[in-house]
Amino acid sequence: MFENNKLINKFNFVEIIIIFFSILLKYLIIHKVSNLVLYPYLCGLLFLAFCVVFRKKVKHSELMKIMFLFLISVYFVVYYKDVNFLISFLLAIVCLDKENKSFIKIFMVSSIVLYILNIVFNFMGILPSNNLVRYTESGVITRYDLGFGHPNEVFLFWLPILFSAYYLYGENKAFYLITTLISLILFYLSNCRTGIVCALLLLVLGWIQSFTGKLKNFRFISIIFLMYSFISILIASKFGSNINDPINVALSYRPYYWNLYLDNNMLFSIFGHNYNTVWYIDNFYLYLLIDLGITGFLLYFILYFLSLKRLHFDYKLVLIIFVFLLYGLFESNVIIGSIQFAFAIQLKILIEDKKTRIILKNIEE
Repeated sequence: MFENNKLINKFNFVEIIIIFFSILLKYLIIHKVSNLVLYPYLCGLLFLAFCVVFRKKVKHSELMKIMFLFLISVYFVVYYKDVNFLISFLLAIVCLDKENKSFIKIFMVSSIVLYILNIVFNFMGILPSNNLVRYTESGVITRYDLGFGHPNEVFLFWLPILFSAYYLYGENKAFYLITTLISLILFYLSNCRTGIVCALLLLVLGWIQSFTGKLKNFRFISIIFLMYSFISILIASKFGSNINDPINVALSYRPYYWNLYLDNNMLFSIFGHNYNTVWYIDNFYLYLLIDLGITGFLLYFILYFLSLKRLHFDYKLVLIIFVFLLYGLFESNVIIGSIQFAFAIQLKILIEDKKTRIILKNIEE
């Protein structure tokens, strides 16, 4: 795939367009753009991605992997009407023969532009507000959505920006000061507890890494997907049966809704129920099991397991994935390709051959 065994830093215009419009897709969905627009939109992105593939020097073995992942994408789109894997696949195609830093920089800049525009359009009254209130012992708190459709999505769109910035600037002390301040301001406005915990966790662990060097205790990362899945089921069964359980209340009644699927024997099936959630799940792992079935769950698990086994050398990316997967305990939207951007890099690693991975490892180190 590579000329002179070197990765290419620069993205061409078409590749940048694919990244930008893949991120924009989630914004179009939350603002309820018609499917009559979204389907041609997706087809256009897919066409551009295959144009990119045909221009690359792809080996036969890599082409077979690309076609296999494309078939998985088609399976999810046709059977479940789920485009999330397809978006990750498209971004993975763009990443081929590119450095991770180059891809992440374009992803970050595109995300920042769209994030700021969304807030500006909300302040101008172009995008509507859907603010909520939270009742606490100290009174009523207004949760502002800043035009993202729900207060929790303020952090859903902020975390990819924060995580990509960490990957690029994690050695800079000013990065921690600026991003901590922004995260606290966003928390003050949205009161998104899960989001702020994940943001601060990454910043704390990243800050520790900047002083102590690479964290060498992340070998377990390849099985953490399965660990979090078992933890999700355990939380549902232990704390979800009683709606007034303190843990259930603290987690905004998520375990209670998860437990409804357990009690009604809806958790395990071969191909999933494709309910589009009868009761809102808010858990990445249970969403896979319930909506996409054991088949969909195993596909994601295998892809995560194989890719994470090959990513130990990139300790920043491993930390990002670790926090993303933790976020997935309380947020099913981690499945979105334009949110969990690291999954595109994981698919890229699986596509590329062994020689490619060695070159990539040397460059990242």
